[in-house]
Amino acid sequence: MVTLKSTLILVLVLVLVPPAWGTSKKEITLYPQGTAFFHEMMVPPPTGPWVLKDLPSTLILSSLMVVPEGDVKVLDQRYDSNMISEDSLSQRYIGSTVRVLSDTTQKEGTLVGWWVGPGGKRWNAVQTHNDLAIVGDGDLLFINVGKIPFRPQLSVELSEPRNNSPVHLRYLASGIQWRAEYALLQEKASGTLQGSITVINHSGTGFKDTRLALIAGNLKQRSQTFPTPRRLSMAAEGAMEARDSGPQTESFGDVIRIDLPDPVDLPDGQTRTIHWFHSPSFPVQTEYHLDMTKRFRPSHPPYRTKTENWVSAETQLVFQNSEKVAGHPLASGLIRVYLKEDQRESWMGEQAIPNVSLGDEVRLVTGTAFDVKGKRVVEKVRTILENKEYEESVQYILVNRGDRAKSIRVREPLEPKWTWTILDSSHPHTRPDAGTIQWDVLVPPNSEVLLKVRYRYRR
Repeated sequence: MVTLKSTLILVLVLVLVPPAWGTSKKEITLYPQGTAFFHEMMVPPPTGPWVLKDLPSTLILSSLMVVPEGDVKVLDQRYDSNMISEDSLSQRYIGSTVRVLSDTTQKEGTLVGWWVGPGGKRWNAVQTHNDLAIVGDGDLLFINVGKIPFRPQLSVELSEPRNNSPVHLRYLASGIQWRAEYALLQEKASGTLQGSITVINHSGTGFKDTRLALIAGNLKQRSQTFPTPRRLSMAAEGAMEARDSGPQTESFGDVIRIDLPDPVDLPDGQTRTIHWFHSPSFPVQTEYHLDMTKRFRPSHPPYRTKTENWVSAETQLVFQNSEKVAGHPLASGLIRVYLKEDQRESWMGEQAIPNVSLGDEVRLVTGTAFDVKGKRVVEKVRTILENKEYEESVQYILVNRGDRAKSIRVREPLEPKWTWTILDSSHPHTRPDAGTIQWDVLVPPNSEVLLKVRYRYRR
């Protein structure tokens, strides 16, 4: 006897539904020079003309590209940028009914033409029954014209059938700017760095639910030069959402690209600040520089035969942009420095930085130190051979009136036309380049240290 067991078979049928008409995605890439690259993917109506009105008034018309997918072709493309000028209204409404206004009567007729006469005066030709009236500016009333588009709009005629095939729209526009700003909080020999992004929209158009990316780097801008677009896909909608909570920073060609994780709304005229990153604590070194290369010197030796004035030391903060700091390159921007001591915080200065690669050193000049200074005193100059060879004995008076020891870096220039030799030096020295000698001298708190040097220089 054969037993038949009933088996329930569940068949799952996956139907791929094409995107519906009106579905759209928009991505804006902002550049430091104030140019924005727009990449939109939209599904046009199944039939008839396709009109797009939400375009920036600052659009660069020569960059506009309409690229359909599949077998759909662009048959015609028109861009109306000035919707309510005298010329555009007259051209648009030739053949329409207008009302001729005069001091005594009002007549209705048909606008049949217009031209600009001598002196730049504009004239309109209006037919009223069997008469033809020639009237000047301000004498016409357009009637029954319906709703006049007052914003620039793009009209595209596409071939059919369209089958809900997406169309890519790419163009450049100006008026949207971004900048990077940083806050460095220093506490003793360490600090934390916070980065933020400020976006300013003055393009004349607001944007909703838009993907925003930022480019850090220097790009040469010329006509007919456009950034390579990144392909958007309707089917990959979830892939664009799958990001970490913070902006993603990565190399993109020869520049740095920063992708914001979530779509943003950016109304026209609005400034938005977006959190970028916040670092853990990392080492920050404070240096005090007495740079004698910035002092005046005569054109030939002996260089300084008299005592110079006191010079306040320049305060510099130095740190490495490592994985522990930002973990990625830093875009050019402004770093504001804050100091925390005894649970009190104060702003200590700011400096603009260039683009900083991962692993590069960041050096910030925050001002001059109130209690660290120095003076160069020429003690003796001996002529060995007139205009050929000299010896110079110099002492640098280094003063630290603070309550902690500070290392002062003294930099001295070397005249390239002369051969320099250090005969004696009270402290070790280095030569960072062919034209500079420097010393790093540790000065105890509330103390003075004398750095004594004897030079010999000859032609």
